[in-house]
Amino acid sequence: MNSTPDSPDKPVAANPLIVLAQADAEQTELWRAALAAARLETRVVPGDSDVKINLRIMAAESAIPDLVLVDTACLLLRNVDPYGFASWLTRWLPGARLILTNSAASRITEPARAQAIRRGAMDLLAELPRGTQLPQFLAALNAVKTALRQQPNAVSEADAESEVSQFGNGPLSDVASVLIALRSPGGVAIQDRSYRLKTYPRCFIGAEAVDWLCRSYNVSPQEAVKFGSDLVTRRVIHHVVDGHDFKNEHLFYRFIIDEK
Repeated sequence: MNSTPDSPDKPVAANPLIVLAQADAEQTELWRAALAAARLETRVVPGDSDVKINLRIMAAESAIPDLVLVDTACLLLRNVDPYGFASWLTRWLPGARLILTNSAASRITEPARAQAIRRGAMDLLAELPRGTQLPQFLAALNAVKTALRQQPNAVSEADAESEVSQFGNGPLSDVASVLIALRSPGGVAIQDRSYRLKTYPRCFIGAEAVDWLCRSYNVSPQEAVKFGSDLVTRRVIHHVVDGHDFKNEHLFYRFIIDEK
């Protein structure tokens, strides 16, 4: 007998693996940052690639995901029916859960969500908001945690707004947009760096990031350092050996999502 999407005979690993496939590059970055902040291991599949083939390759390498978080646009690009994909996933990767997203929708109606769940998905989510709308981020992360049988965040909207205010209302308040620009061509240089005969992969220099933020957003060095410190607190970036807070110095930092 086939299991329902939330049946108890599908245990989730202690350190679950999530496969992320989004058609929109910005949504990919937003999801990667959100999942990294929740300390969830994520493997990104290019949105224009064949998700089915990538998943079968992973299965052949015994890297079976606990959750597949896929944009319906990625599937439709390959003429794959999203609900047919849910059945395919159950057949080829039994135990893997599925959350569908719709990067073209700012909200999902209850009938559409109910249909997705009825057809085999754990949930159907709208696009992640661009900017610091933390309540919507929390709702999306809670859906992921529910699918993974983890405890959702008990955070009220008032608490969420308090978190958002950590970044203020200035030029750096749209955190997601700043991070996307920071990581894009023309942003801070992210590359392998060496110090005392040791190589640190995919790092950037704190002082260079401060300089870039000051030039790009017309903020003071103090504001840029505070922004970086807030990112460290939120586990978006960290010092490569966790020996420093964020400083305007020649120190190496790395995005959590770039950790191996």
